[in-house]
Amino acid sequence: MITFGAKYISSGKVEKAVKRERLSYKSAFVEFKPQSTKDSLTMGLTSCLIHKRTGFTRRIRNAFSNAETGDIGNNNWVRFYGLTKEQSNYKFVKPGNIFGLVEISSRRFDKNTIYINYIQAIKH
Repeated sequence: MITFGAKYISSGKVEKAVKRERLSYKSAFVEFKPQSTKDSLTMGLTSCLIHKRTGFTRRIRNAFSNAETGDIGNNNWVRFYGLTKEQSNYKFVKPGNIFGLVEISSRRFDKNTIYINYIQAIKH
């Protein structure tokens, strides 16, 4: 069983306007791996959270599941990234701490172009 977690990429800051105030959060940009059971759990729970808050379908979870099984269609590769409040311990990123998710890919016919397949902000 593979259980490693998300891969840290870089840190940043997220600002949120609330009424007339501006809130600032430290954040981390991480990559989620379809081969990781913990990342799979994070993506599943986050997808449910998005669905509950917005009513949107669980598209990101379905794409992650397809990548887990190797069923990625015409894509050479697919990558999944998230922006999280967490500053350490990326072995299991808590879904309630994720600001947003993005799925990107490169296609066989155009290897030099990166496509954003899906992007979702999560309201906090």
